[in-house]
Amino acid sequence: MRDLMDEAGRAGKRLSIHVEKFNPAMRLYRRLGFQTVEDKGVYDLMHWRAAPT
Repeated sequence: MRDLMDEAGRAGKRLSIHVEKFNPAMRLYRRLGFQTVEDKGVYDLMHWRAAPT
């Protein structure tokens, strides 16, 4: 995941993932800086974008 985040950051792109609401990995994604942007029923749509430099 860190490699993808690094690549997206260099390209100025955001990452998007769909995560089941009760998936224990949700805590990891939040720690990595992903934010929930939309409730998709069973899933949450989460985005991450690198901080501007």
